[in-house]
Amino acid sequence: MTENPTIKDLENRINKLESERNTLLHQVNILQKSEENYRILIENQSDLVIKVDPNGSFLFVSPSYCQKFGVSEEELLGKTFMPMVHEDDRVKTEKRMNELKHPPYMTYVEQRSLTKDGWRWLAWMYTAIIDDTNTLVATIGVGRDITERKSAELARERSETFLEDIIESIQDGISVLEADLTIRHVNSVMRNWYRENIPLEGKKCFQCYHNRETPCDPGPTIRALKSGKTEFNIVSGLPGSPVEWIELFSFPIKDRITGAITGVVEYVRDITEKRKLEQQLIHAQKMEAIGELAGGIAHDFNNLLMGIQGRTSLILNEITTDDVMYENLKGIEEFVISASDLTKQLLGFARGGKYEVRPYDINEIVIQSAQMFGRTRKEIDIVQRFQDDIWVVEVDRSQIEQVLLNLFVNAGQAMPEGGSLYLETVNEVVDNPLSHSLRLQAGRYVKIAVTDTGIGMDDKTRARIFDPFFTTKDMGRGTGLGLASAYGIIKNHQGLITVYSQKGEGATFNIYLPASDKELLQSTENPERSFSGTGTILLVDDEQIILDVCEPMLNLLGYNVITARGGLEAIDILREKDHTIDLIILDMIMPGISGSETFDRLRGINPDSKILLSSGYSLNGQATEILNRGCNGFIQKPFNINHLASKIQEIFGTSTE
Repeated sequence: MTENPTIKDLENRINKLESERNTLLHQVNILQKSEENYRILIENQSDLVIKVDPNGSFLFVSPSYCQKFGVSEEELLGKTFMPMVHEDDRVKTEKRMNELKHPPYMTYVEQRSLTKDGWRWLAWMYTAIIDDTNTLVATIGVGRDITERKSAELARERSETFLEDIIESIQDGISVLEADLTIRHVNSVMRNWYRENIPLEGKKCFQCYHNRETPCDPGPTIRALKSGKTEFNIVSGLPGSPVEWIELFSFPIKDRITGAITGVVEYVRDITEKRKLEQQLIHAQKMEAIGELAGGIAHDFNNLLMGIQGRTSLILNEITTDDVMYENLKGIEEFVISASDLTKQLLGFARGGKYEVRPYDINEIVIQSAQMFGRTRKEIDIVQRFQDDIWVVEVDRSQIEQVLLNLFVNAGQAMPEGGSLYLETVNEVVDNPLSHSLRLQAGRYVKIAVTDTGIGMDDKTRARIFDPFFTTKDMGRGTGLGLASAYGIIKNHQGLITVYSQKGEGATFNIYLPASDKELLQSTENPERSFSGTGTILLVDDEQIILDVCEPMLNLLGYNVITARGGLEAIDILREKDHTIDLIILDMIMPGISGSETFDRLRGINPDSKILLSSGYSLNGQATEILNRGCNGFIQKPFNINHLASKIQEIFGTSTE
């Protein structure tokens, strides 16, 4: 049986309850003040604050949120925020909200939302409220308008894209380097120069571009980093790249505030083709200078040969074949012919003119030249493939034969044990793109291809193959003039000769000769026989040695001779004795007034005067020009008495019988 509580017990209980009530009231007061402070904080917060349930429906929105979207809290509570999110950002936002179900129960997202001021960029930090079972019960979100920041970022991206587009549009290489020479960016031109397409960014420029372990000091980039000024240099080769020569400009990048150098922009221009053209120009100028020298030497040498040949002819006309000196004299003539062939090579290289230019079928010339060569090298198989309707070309036959024989001999020396020689002719139209690469005028050409199966040439030899006096033969076994003269002869015919060769793979020489619209002429050979002539001949030459041998030769042939040491003297003589002179033999190269001017002034005195042009050297095709102006004939020094007689009879139009 329980005791009834005493009055004192009841008082104690009442006091305890009163104390607990006061404590609760105090706690309630604290909570009320905290909630008030929290509401004051939220209501005065410039950032956007929301609370949503697991489905995204609003449980609470801050006044700043309502102000941003122009709606009241009552209108938003119970609704989801997703309809206000831009449709392009909804998938991203849903993905971020789903991350709140897992640790760390926080996520960040940037999205566009439709506010009262239109579409604005908002950045949200979401924090999940989790119960004791780790279940998501609500989400607190704090947002901030970042539209201005996004606009600045977009402007910067556009600026960077704009600059990148400019860099990509430049047809030269661009490389942006850090101050420590690390590659930050390259354009597509720079990247495409590397065949293996290796990644360049993040690596040192000297490692990628030059296969070095140390910087290229004192290269232009190092100099630009030190001086703070634009530096320039011409650099040979980028390893791993088809570029052989570059122009490199290094521009320092400076901090606008501090002025410190933070990097370098390398502007790289491929000048490989420009360099090759410069080298070709230098080579052409060198060839022209040597050609002038060679032509002058050949001219003087031919005059000496003319003296030897003339005096030999005079002696031979005084003796019989039974004379003990006859064979020695004929031997001298053979040596003169050999020496004359050498000067022809010099003249061909010097591009001194074409003497006997006529329309020809090039197939006929190639066939006859090949037959001549084939008789000396029977171990070489000659394969011919000629175009049937080959176009006509206007050439000096003897010079073209010289070119072909030089090529054949060159091919034979490349095949000491025998092999195959392929000869081909073809009609070819050179259009503008091809003419640019071949450095030929556009038009119709006849192409002659000479291919051998010999040892071929390396790059160094191929680059010098047309240089005068360059030879791969042992000392004393070659003059180095064969291909140089071939080059000069073809150039003088307004054509081109090229070579393609690889070591161990033979060689192909391609000759391009301009096609002609003229018809073929049947060539006739005049027999060279001595005869007795009549009449007076004016012999014009500035070299006494020529006058000394030609005058007695003409006397032996039955002519009276008047000599003139130069053009002015010849003009005076013709004015005085025009009616007595039957023929003028005129040297082409003379001091004072040239043979060309002398010819014109002689014809001015007597338009019907017969003139035989004589020279061992024709500068810039003057011989052909004079012949085209009506000169009656041409004879090349050195010549013998029979050849001279034949040429005179051609002009007089009488028989040599």
